Amino acid sequence: HSIIDRNETSEILSNYLIQQTISFYNLMIRRSCIIIYGPPNSGKTQVVKLLEKAYEKILEDPEKRKYFNLLLPIKEYEIYYNYDIWNDTFGEMREDKELGEVWHCGEFQTYITNLMRYENTHDRILLLNGPLTSKFVNFLAQFAGANDSNAFQINTFDLFEYDHHFHVVIESDSISSLTPSCLNFCGLLSMENLTSKLLHPS
Repeated sequence: HSIIDRNETSEILSNYLIQQTISFYNLMIRRSCIIIYGPPNSGKTQVVKLLEKAYEKILEDPEKRKYFNLLLPIKEYEIYYNYDIWNDTFGEMREDKELGEVWHCGEFQTYITNLMRYENTHDRILLLNGPLTSKFVNFLAQFAGANDSNAFQINTFDLFEYDHHFHVVIESDSISSLTPSCLNFCGLLSMENLTSKLLHPS
């Protein structure tokens, strides 16, 4: 509870966000890809930030830290993929006069490369924020679900192994376009509107 400002958050909302943060942590133990979905102002981003704060609190306390000897600080990169041109974000094949077809890496590959620099020191989260369109769902299936060797596959067909210190987290308003095959590799965390939660607590 010390990770939430009690002066700004009611007890009902605090308890709800803490429970959702615990659920998010449990999903990270079991899944390499997690989709946090719900309407605007439902606390999707707060859950990720609260987990980061919880990690910080544990790691700065020697007594708590000895019970979580595999815990590392979180390094997060966020991509708002709906606000950019698709090819600029996820890459594309371009024609070069001298070399022929050359793969142009987008921001997505750049962020992954940068996160891998912290593989020995941090738990790494690549946070993708935007709608689950059919095009994105197909990309997600290729990236996280097309390989059986516990590895992610980017557009260049390069593979990098999944480990428990790297996660892809997607924040979206709806999962209506999600295909059943995505449930094989994605964990789902449903969020409620925080105003509704305050007015109608369960």
